[in-house]
Amino acid sequence: MCLPARQPFQLELSWLRSHAFRWIEWHGRYYGVIDCQAVKVRQSVDGVEFHRNASEGCPQALVQAYFRLDQNMRPVHDALRQVDATMSGLVERYGAMRLLRQDPWECLVSYICSQNNNIDRIAQIVNRLVGKYKAPLELDGVKFRSLPTPHNFLEVGEIELDDLNLGLGRGSLIWTVAKDVS
Repeated sequence: MCLPARQPFQLELSWLRSHAFRWIEWHGRYYGVIDCQAVKVRQSVDGVEFHRNASEGCPQALVQAYFRLDQNMRPVHDALRQVDATMSGLVERYGAMRLLRQDPWECLVSYICSQNNNIDRIAQIVNRLVGKYKAPLELDGVKFRSLPTPHNFLEVGEIELDDLNLGLGRGSLIWTVAKDVS
């Protein structure tokens, strides 16, 4: 299914992974999880082509919102260009990127995992968390898991999260944050 995007728009793995960390490229398409559903996407002429398992209910409105396909970037770019020459140059170079409208819980947990890490290491840590506690999702033979909910992490317990060796006390911190948001 194709979804049009307000231009400028350019789908790239580097900016996908800099936001959501667990997107991968396989056979010219990007695979990831949106709202607990495995999806694959690729750039189309005027937006995004996306696919999901037929049995899963990831509606096009969710994909459109996730990638902010309907967001008019021109006013944002105009305001950024007026900041200074450096910002104007950045808009010219990277203006086709979007901030993903990622699930807030996953964004928060990923941020906790990002301290003193690069993108590949963050992805490894987040994948360790999801790989242990959620049933797999599969699309075209690519396997994913969605992030456990705060309640799931509370059931697991602080000690078991610490035993995952996520580094820098991340297990305890994730458990504490899960307790705070529950």
